[in-house]
Amino acid sequence: MGRYSANREDDMTNVIKIGSREVAPAMEMVKREIGAWAGISFDPGPSAGGVEIRFRHRTLGHLHAPLGGVPAADLIFSPEMGNALIAEGRAQPHPMIPGLGWVSVELGSAGAIANAIALFRKNYERMGGVLRAI
Repeated sequence: MGRYSANREDDMTNVIKIGSREVAPAMEMVKREIGAWAGISFDPGPSAGGVEIRFRHRTLGHLHAPLGGVPAADLIFSPEMGNALIAEGRAQPHPMIPGLGWVSVELGSAGAIANAIALFRKNYERMGGVLRAI
């Protein structure tokens, strides 16, 4: 499930900069992994320091820089799938638009990063993306 394992947990404490904002490496780990998939592009996100992740001009989700907290991934699914992911404990309701399919995953540990990457992959494959075996 990606290239980042639990033994990388210590990487979460190091801080890097994107522009003038300090951002935990969690966002960069997710971007590196997802950026290797065919058809993926990145655009400025809906909030300062955030990144929108797109596949063939369709939004898979966003990464948000921490505002005094942990970086997070927001992903869009159908309301049914979003509710199922929340019920499974794989995501939390989006704080601004709960119940509409948007879910959030805090990127505070290697396991959470791997989960977010897996959810982005689920969205990617749902939209027709095909990942090749390495």
